[in-house]
Amino acid sequence: MTTVSKQISFILLPGFALTSFALAIEALSVANGLDDQPIYSYEICSLTDDKHPGKVISSNGVPVEVSKGLEACDNAEMVFICAYKGAATIEDPQLLSQLRRLSQKGVRIVALSGGSFVLAKAGLLQDKGCTLVHEHRSTFAELYPSIPLQDSIYTVNGNVLTSAGGTATLDMLLYLIGLDQGKTFAHNVAQRFQQERIRSGEEVLASQRMLALSMKSPAWEPPSN
Repeated sequence: MTTVSKQISFILLPGFALTSFALAIEALSVANGLDDQPIYSYEICSLTDDKHPGKVISSNGVPVEVSKGLEACDNAEMVFICAYKGAATIEDPQLLSQLRRLSQKGVRIVALSGGSFVLAKAGLLQDKGCTLVHEHRSTFAELYPSIPLQDSIYTVNGNVLTSAGGTATLDMLLYLIGLDQGKTFAHNVAQRFQQERIRSGEEVLASQRMLALSMKSPAWEPPSN
């Protein structure tokens, strides 16, 4: 198990999904608490410079204070793109250029919820499949018809990872923690979230399909007057 803290940057884009961001932070925080020394060091960044970091408003209106601008990502070993509402319309040449540069260096680039729109615009999903939040799939398919959408909770393509967000964020974080620290350590993190084991992508999808089918059952229909 490594004792060197891995530097992580979270880039919050306006309208980001608070649940995805919070679960990612919580998973890293729990991992830090299980070791004698912090395993992960993270900074919260925005599309501003370091002198004016300010706050970023999530999709549900909750503001999150950020500590750094994009410059902080230069030394990161892993970068999370947190986007959701309005993700398809985000235009920031500096961000796109920086993501391309970081990816070429081998930095892990992780997209949460609608972050795949940003990676696609940066050209990081060429010849690669991706995952994103379900309600944005049709829009993504129209904008990027050559990029296949995967029927999975998250997709791994080398150093580029994409996630459907929501509770799937925890599953992807457990996968990443397992890569860094081993499956046993990741299992200990999962237990802190009341997960008795690390769920596979297939297991989660099967559960989601069962829920969708049960919701169509007459038992869920409101009683008629």
